Amino acid sequence: MRLRQPILRRPAALDGVPPALARLVLGWMFVSAGATALAHRAAVRAYFTRLGIPWPAVVGPFVGGVELAGGTMLLLGLGVRLASLPLFAIMLVAIAIAKRGEIHSLSSLFGLPEFLYAVLCLWLAADGGRRLSLGALWTGWSRARRLGAGRTGRCTARSRFRRRRSILNQNVR
Repeated sequence: MRLRQPILRRPAALDGVPPALARLVLGWMFVSAGATALAHRAAVRAYFTRLGIPWPAVVGPFVGGVELAGGTMLLLGLGVRLASLPLFAIMLVAIAIAKRGEIHSLSSLFGLPEFLYAVLCLWLAADGGRRLSLGALWTGWSRARRLGAGRTGRCTARSRFRRRRSILNQNVR
């Protein structure tokens, strides 16, 4: 019983690690796919033409640009929720158009890498980048500045209390 509790208890320091790993892996995958799509436009256009996608000369670079920009945002951890939604949509379209012939059951759908990417994008869109991202650093820094943190950049309970008290005193006068 004593051994099980420390194993099952999750340390707070590891709280942001799973979303950070998902962000980094997905970001790297989308950056490499987007860069490849932009570097080899003729091959992407031919592939999209074969799939029957309308305007392949326009859609190919657009998808490559969205993948490159969204993957970069995921890698940096900036706007994770915003970046995850178009990437989620791209994966759904890829499953519906390019992988339609490979889907015969739920097991074959769940076995597709594109489905896993879509699920991870949906999770990141709902959960955000969490603590280990530049977005969290930016939010914490701007919140500390707004609440009047000291030179350390940390927002303590005392500084928040002083700020609120000064605002209340100004409203009373």
